[in-house]
Amino acid sequence: MSAVLGAAVSQTYARKTVQRKTPDGYSRVFQGALLGDVRETLSRMEEAGDLKMSGKLREVADDLAVRLGDWTGSTAKGQFFDRPTTVPFADKRVVLYDTSPLEGYKEIKSTAIMVMAQLVAERWKDDRETIKRVVVDEAHDIAKMPSGFDFLDDHQRRCRAANGAQVLISQTLSEFKRVMADGNTKSLLENIAIFWVFPVASTEFEVLRSHAQMTEDALEVIPKLRSREGSFSEAVFWAKFRSGPAGAHLRIRLSSADRWMFSSDSYDAVRRAQVMARRGGDVIEGVRELAGLKEEVIA
Repeated sequence: MSAVLGAAVSQTYARKTVQRKTPDGYSRVFQGALLGDVRETLSRMEEAGDLKMSGKLREVADDLAVRLGDWTGSTAKGQFFDRPTTVPFADKRVVLYDTSPLEGYKEIKSTAIMVMAQLVAERWKDDRETIKRVVVDEAHDIAKMPSGFDFLDDHQRRCRAANGAQVLISQTLSEFKRVMADGNTKSLLENIAIFWVFPVASTEFEVLRSHAQMTEDALEVIPKLRSREGSFSEAVFWAKFRSGPAGAHLRIRLSSADRWMFSSDSYDAVRRAQVMARRGGDVIEGVRELAGLKEEVIA
């Protein structure tokens, strides 16, 4: 099966590659291919490598084409996987993936997130000098998926290797630990060096104690944390240094840019989406306009 699929991908690549005249002669240019193009190749291909498509090979190719039918065209999966990307990676400092539309199609959510992660990783390989951050909101929702936990674990290592870091935002910590087949517990928190803890239920304290190495003194501060909408939020900052863990009780004051970047208020969300759309999806330019900033740089 893998040989037939590999041959189909190679033939699709060749079919979508053209020669263009240049001042120095001719160059080969790949015009891009979609999953639907691979499906079309599977239906029409006459050979796989040096073998003619007959008997078992033809049966395998036809079966693969049928299976890809649900992932191409105008189907729910096809509308996500069988389309050119609209993510402006080439010239944008900030790229936002909104996975909320996938909630109605949970069967593709895991695969879709893997595709997003791969796109991020591919971009990183081209730029190892710039410090990068991947922010995963509602990370507990990903961690509880069958493959989501492994994805977050693997992505932490990818980030470190590419001069970056993964930032997990979650309402609960219980999903970040898992009992392995050998009976041992694996925790994503053990590889995290810095924590910002906002008010959480006391049921989360045991996870913070055992996997984030938070002391009793630090845990006692959490129920006392306060906030004022649009003004400030208090948090416990906790870091695991080589010399040992340490932390502080901090009050974080919000700027106008902070509000428009992170607010989940329904009015703010709609207004932000409208301005970002007008700005061609540029998050930084959209927030700068909403916050009334001109030449200031948003870090």
